[in-house]
Amino acid sequence: MPDERTVPSAIAADSNDNLGITSPNTNEILKFDSQARNFTSFKPPTEDAKLVGITIDMSGQIWVAEGIGNLANLDPSKNYNITEYAPMKDQINNNTLIDPTAV
Repeated sequence: MPDERTVPSAIAADSNDNLGITSPNTNEILKFDSQARNFTSFKPPTEDAKLVGITIDMSGQIWVAEGIGNLANLDPSKNYNITEYAPMKDQINNNTLIDPTAV
């Protein structure tokens, strides 16, 4: 790992055997290039996003679940630009997501 403080919380592989790794304690999304055998680090725009989950879709898009309730997307076709999506919150409780949600 590039930083001794890095503690992986989730790992996903793409079709080229590269890895995406989340580290909530360093607020980083890491990409491990299996050919070059090196790490690239990306920071989401939100400080202390609490990165908890990761998946890579068939087109190579990296999707990260943030513990604060947002969803982040890293787009490899746009130099891994990060876009965060904040789902609408329940106006009554202000802490639960509006449908659809997992049960």
